[in-house]
Amino acid sequence: MLSLLLRRKRNDVRTILTGYMSRHQVKQVRQESRRSARGAYCEVAWLIPYNDDEQEPIYDRAFPLVTKDICQDGLALIHNAPVTDRRVMIGLPGDVSVCFFSCRVEHCTPLGYGFYQLGTQVYNLVEVSPCDVHAFERRRRQFETEPAVALI
Repeated sequence: MLSLLLRRKRNDVRTILTGYMSRHQVKQVRQESRRSARGAYCEVAWLIPYNDDEQEPIYDRAFPLVTKDICQDGLALIHNAPVTDRRVMIGLPGDVSVCFFSCRVEHCTPLGYGFYQLGTQVYNLVEVSPCDVHAFERRRRQFETEPAVALI
């Protein structure tokens, strides 16, 4: 009797989660409307804004956010504040070190409750000088000791 009750509860959970999955798929842009097929990709990434003339990245203003999905042309990211910069650099963890990409923010869409989804188009891989890597690592260490710094 107990196993039947547990099995029924598990089936209830699966039914509810399947409903969430179905509703989520309906909300998304149809795959044929996209330039590239997307896949789920959940990882902590880093957004580094550029200065006002969009020439130099400002490493001491870098902050973490979470990736949502990835494709050959771009990334969708989730953050707890809107991003108004049009050009940014995204740092993704690599096998050996962080890989930096120059990106254009295509949209910043409110999701509710203070969260935003950023759609970015990736243009190129950026080679970062050792001095800039050091500045980025210093900023990253700040978040390890004081996560509240994440509020911009």
